[in-house]
Formats: sequence, C-alpha cells, structure tokens
Amino acid sequence: MEVERWFLQTQNFQESKAKLLKSIQNKNENLQELNNQIKTLYKSTQSFEIKYTNKQNEIELKSKEIDNQRQHLLVQQQISNYAVELKDGEPCPLCGALDHPNIVQVENVSTQLEELQNQWNQLEAERKYWQNLKEKIDRIEQEEKILSGKFRK
Repeated sequence: MEVERWFLQTQNFQESKAKLLKSIQNKNENLQELNNQIKTLYKSTQSFEIKYTNKQNEIELKSKEIDNQRQHLLVQQQISNYAVELKDGEPCPLCGALDHPNIVQVENVSTQLEELQNQWNQLEAERKYWQNLKEKIDRIEQEEKILSGKFRK
C-alpha cells in the first residue's frame, strides 16, 4: 500500500509538473507575442507621432495664413466703412482732410470673410480629429503598459 500511494503521489507530482511547465511555456509564448505586438505598436506609434507633429505644424501654418488673410480683409472692410461715411466738409477719421476727391472703392469682403471662417472651422475640426486620435493612442499605450506590467508579474 505504501508503495502504491508513493507511486500515485509521484505520478500526480509528475502530472502537476508537466502542467506547470506547459503553463509556463504558454505564458512565455504569449509574452513573446505581446512583445512582438509592442514592437509593432511602438513603430506605428513613432510613425503616428511624426505624422501628428507634421499635421499639427501644417494646421498651425494654415491657421496663421487664414488669420492674416482675415485681418487684411477686416482692414479693407473698415476702410470701406470709413469711405462710405465720408462727407465733404467733414474731417476724415483717418487723415483729418476736409476734402475727399478720390474716395477709395473697396469691394464687399463679407463673402471672403465667410469663406475664411469656413476654412478655419474645417481646420479646427481637423485639429480636433488629430487630437482625439492622439488621445486614443495615448490611452492604448497606457493600457498596454499596465497590462504588460501585470502580465510580467
């Protein structure tokens, strides 16, 4: 009986050992797969960071260009408003002259201002899109770090 019990315990021990070794092997394979995914994600993340930075710079440049155009059009609009208000014998609000022989004719810039506002709105939507995308990727990276840390323990 003793020998039989010893034999069963040894057999159970061998089976448990085999299961543990198999479990360790599976975890090592899973860890290797995660490491490969992390490397791929890291490369993709680096590529995204470059694209994100380039896109942000592009959006910033376009935004400044639109703002400059907008400022120019607003000045034209204001000059037009002054020109419409000029009356002979009354001083010009810009130069003080009482005589106004060559009043400037400025086209209506309202449509152009509206177009610029639409372009700016599109840029702002694009900026938000890229910002949201970056935030999602940052969250995924954080989750990956947490999961990777838990898995390695």
